[in-house]
Amino acid sequence: MIIPVLDSYPEEILLPLIPNGPQVQMNHALISTVIVLTNHPYALYRKKCLQVGAKFFLDKSNEFEKVGEVLQGLIRDADRQAE
Repeated sequence: MIIPVLDSYPEEILLPLIPNGPQVQMNHALISTVIVLTNHPYALYRKKCLQVGAKFFLDKSNEFEKVGEVLQGLIRDADRQAE
């Protein structure tokens, strides 16, 4: 099963990674940053997610606190670009 991601067009999206779950189909021209958050941080999943365009791949168990840092960094970058 393929699930389209949202009808709106956010610049960033946070996706949970669920092994053997539905595939996610994204229009990368519309979404500039994909953050994958998972309890399954296997190297193969990380490699595949990064290959298809995810900019961040975070382990929920060990890196959850980084979500806020990543989002703050994205906000700072967007503010700099707007200047």
